[in-house]
Amino acid sequence: MKKIFGLIGIFALVLTGCSGEDGRDGLDGLDAPLPNVFEENITYEYNATDNNWVSEILGYEGTVNGDIFLVYLNVGDNVYSPMPISFFDEEGTFQYEFNHNASSVQLTIEGDNDLSNLSADRTNNKLIRVAIIPAALSEDFSTEELSDFNAVLSKLNLSETDIKHFN
Repeated sequence: MKKIFGLIGIFALVLTGCSGEDGRDGLDGLDAPLPNVFEENITYEYNATDNNWVSEILGYEGTVNGDIFLVYLNVGDNVYSPMPISFFDEEGTFQYEFNHNASSVQLTIEGDNDLSNLSADRTNNKLIRVAIIPAALSEDFSTEELSDFNAVLSKLNLSETDIKHFN
């Protein structure tokens, strides 16, 4: 028994004397980038020159290069589908898309046919949610989790009450 305790003691000393490269840096306390989730009702305006529909530009602050931007469209019954999302129906083929930079996002509806006649239920009061995941947290997400808005909220330890509105 004394030999076992002796070996455990030696093993513990060897482990405490190990050296090597430092592990991955963690997030910096209060200065760490925080995830943000925004919600907004979008009304698109038709752009005849480009035959597409565009939203106003929605602004936000506090992002850095490498952050992940995800935009989800409410497709009904509080179900959010990630953009881009395509529709194929009697109104034609069209897709809800988005573009972003470090401080804003703009949404568009693009298609391969005349989009000027899209119905108001396709272009007015479309509820969207934008999740901004800090680059430092991006490795923690799988593709499946990113495609599910509720999984994103859960993984970020956020709830519906944490969702903000754009400025």
